Amino acid sequence: MDHSDTIPVKFKRKLSFDHSVLIENVRPKKVFDAAKWLVTNSQLYKEEGVTVLDTWSETLQNMGQEWKEFVDNESLIGCPLRVDQQADLPPDHDKELEPDSDDEWTEVTNENTQPTGSLDTMLTPEFTIDGSLAYCFAPSEGNHPLDENNVKVHYSEIYEGFRVFRTLRGSPPYWENSKKELFAMIRQLGIPTWFMSFSAAETRWLHLLRILGRTLHNREFTDLEILNMTWQEKSDLIQSDPVTCSRHFDYSVHRFISDIMQSSHHPVGDIIDYFYRVEFQQRGSPHIHMLAWIKDAPQYGTDTDEQVISFVDKYVTCSKPPASVNHSVNLQSHSHAKTCRKKRQSVCRFGFPLPPMPRTLILTPTSDSAHANENESLADKYKRIKVYLDGLKLADEVTTTFEQMLQTLDMTEDQYMKAIRWSLTSDKLFLKRSPSEIRVNAYNTLLLETWKANMDIQYVLDAYACAMYIVSYISKGQRGMSNLMQRATKEARDGNHDIKQRVRHIGNKFLNHVELSAQEAVYLVLQMSLRKATRQFVFINTSPPEDRTVLLKPLKVISELPDDSTDVECMGLIKKYTARPKVLDSYCLADFAAWFDVSTDKNADNQTKDSDQIECEDSPPITETETNENTLLSRSDEDEHKECYTVGGLTFKKRNKAKIIRYVRFHKGCDSEKYYREQLMLFVPWRNEADILDSFETYQDRYATLEMIIKDKETDYNHNSNAIDCAIESLENADEEIHSMQINKTELKKNKTATLSKDNHEETYDIGQDLGIAVNNANVQELLKPRMPDVEYHSLVNLLNSKQKQFFYHVVHWCKTKREPLHIFLTGGAGVGKSQVLKALYNALLRFYSTVPGNDPDDTHIILMAPTGKAAYGIKGTTIHSALQIPANQG
Repeated sequence: MDHSDTIPVKFKRKLSFDHSVLIENVRPKKVFDAAKWLVTNSQLYKEEGVTVLDTWSETLQNMGQEWKEFVDNESLIGCPLRVDQQADLPPDHDKELEPDSDDEWTEVTNENTQPTGSLDTMLTPEFTIDGSLAYCFAPSEGNHPLDENNVKVHYSEIYEGFRVFRTLRGSPPYWENSKKELFAMIRQLGIPTWFMSFSAAETRWLHLLRILGRTLHNREFTDLEILNMTWQEKSDLIQSDPVTCSRHFDYSVHRFISDIMQSSHHPVGDIIDYFYRVEFQQRGSPHIHMLAWIKDAPQYGTDTDEQVISFVDKYVTCSKPPASVNHSVNLQSHSHAKTCRKKRQSVCRFGFPLPPMPRTLILTPTSDSAHANENESLADKYKRIKVYLDGLKLADEVTTTFEQMLQTLDMTEDQYMKAIRWSLTSDKLFLKRSPSEIRVNAYNTLLLETWKANMDIQYVLDAYACAMYIVSYISKGQRGMSNLMQRATKEARDGNHDIKQRVRHIGNKFLNHVELSAQEAVYLVLQMSLRKATRQFVFINTSPPEDRTVLLKPLKVISELPDDSTDVECMGLIKKYTARPKVLDSYCLADFAAWFDVSTDKNADNQTKDSDQIECEDSPPITETETNENTLLSRSDEDEHKECYTVGGLTFKKRNKAKIIRYVRFHKGCDSEKYYREQLMLFVPWRNEADILDSFETYQDRYATLEMIIKDKETDYNHNSNAIDCAIESLENADEEIHSMQINKTELKKNKTATLSKDNHEETYDIGQDLGIAVNNANVQELLKPRMPDVEYHSLVNLLNSKQKQFFYHVVHWCKTKREPLHIFLTGGAGVGKSQVLKALYNALLRFYSTVPGNDPDDTHIILMAPTGKAAYGIKGTTIHSALQIPANQG
């Protein structure tokens, strides 16, 4: 193989993912030579002991079959290779499923089953779309950066441009903030007990249809009339009044939670805290995803498996119901639909049919140390189980018992359990289930009878499963929209725009691309709650004082201060902590923020927000929780307090239920001193912030003397923190978001085509008019070109030849010394540097006019224009008609 030979390669985050991050043709010989150079010259490679196999190229030359060396020679990467046997797949394996096919497609076993667990694989061949052979690399799978000080980039550093939209309900920053708040709840309260979902069933809710009939047609429908309605007639009623439907669902959720779930009957246990969000399905109907914390509930890993199983069996079932609730349970029976085959899966993505179990069990994955022959045997058994379950099309007619199923499969119960465990990647709870119940989703009998619509309830086993629920359901936003807004943020940041133009550019991108159902629009317009929590949230800015952003007092208050006064900052959380009464000296900052509400005299400064709760660069987007939107306050929290103190015009009231605290969370490896300072600041009492260091030289030294005290106090606010952080990092690095973005890109293209058609033309909205930007300046951001960095600018000027410099300095001197218009003509043949001279002039004059006293640097001082589009493209400018908004048939 010589330097000219190339092979196609794909880079993926994980080998199992369908989509690639990068696809390129590479020269293996060049890669090998580069690797040898790095091993010889790079200090990092030397320290890590990286070596290159010297016989690598000889091995390639000795291979006769094309690309065979990459498949057979395991020593190429120093670890076993997993080869995808594409040749053994059925001919139509890679074909996209027909959208209108019947249920036959869904129950086909994926023949290419893969073993579970960690596969130390970096390279595997796979066929590209056009049939040519490409090689897939996943170099980061299962690995970590060599430098332990590397830290994941914060969301705020990537999406800093549209933090302003964090209060815009339904926007990606809004849901990102919800996710951060929920993770803070889990850290402080511990892992929740239940994950639950409740869907809407408008066509089945007779009382809703009766209300719609009264509202729309002024007619009282009887139950018989409603039952005799066709599905289309019911749909027409629902679509005609989305306001009533949305308000009915919102009201039903509130009453259902307060009157049923939190009643003295405790249908799922004594709920002490919960968090839920409203999501809208593709058909436009709302449903909620909910996490609930149950008092004295057993925890997996702390209590015994028997205690956990007994607790789950008490509240959850999937068994065949008695006749009284049979109609409701029919809503729980899964029937395959188009949504089951998203991401081109050949089987149901929800996991149906579920494996029968003789009793409720918690199963763990098989050991990775199992012998290859044993794994092959378990894989074959699991395949037989799947084929058998896939063949049970009509579960209602199945009368087979669990023992009869084992006889048909020719397995013992132990072999069956091992085969199921082989398919697992993490611990999982399986409910008692007969073969006739393999399509029944888990439910709580009382909740299902009362809600009268589809529901789901799952016991949360561990922190990883909890984080998975949050990322997948609770905080699921518009992933494609997040990608779009990220690009819009970069465009606004790179452009030479003022702050209003940046907000306008990003806002227009969001408002003109977001898709809302009618009921979601009702939720937004009527300010109905999209999320609820039983706790309030507070952010503590633990950054050093010099890194904090503070709020100033109102101008009216500042003007009344003495001339020598420096007290211009609003009273923030940290200042309130330092001003606490002496009886609270033993309270650390974390306890104070969580347990105390501080109010000022009504006649004092009009301060609505703590200065210390302004987000900083090191923290993710954080906003104070709005009580009317996110938090349910009990009457005791609103009107009664255990303790109350008044000092210096400040009233300190202790709460009955602690707030959820959030703070910067500095990285221990990257910002060690800030990390130790943060720990001391939060969990050790102090009166003056300068005293946190005490007499020690470093914060780490003082932390070492108080480590046991700090760790003991930290446990009140950080449960399973390490496990949650690992789960978050693992999930956020997954390819789920990338794959969803690919889907959304396709949908956006379709929407764009529809929007451009004459029949479907929609007027776009410009938020510039809301920001006070004149309409005739609508496209001004397109006229402002980014300013070239100083180093590039000086290099560009130095590269001009003598005649070019003469012209350049003449124009610059004229503009600096005279006010008369300059009419000058620059010409020359192709490639002589006219565009370079114009670029240098533009950047020189941009710098000059931006520094003239009295000029606003963000104003437009220079515009590059040309008479034709081709000429305008050549100078990276715009046409005269476009810039001056001259109609095309004029000028």
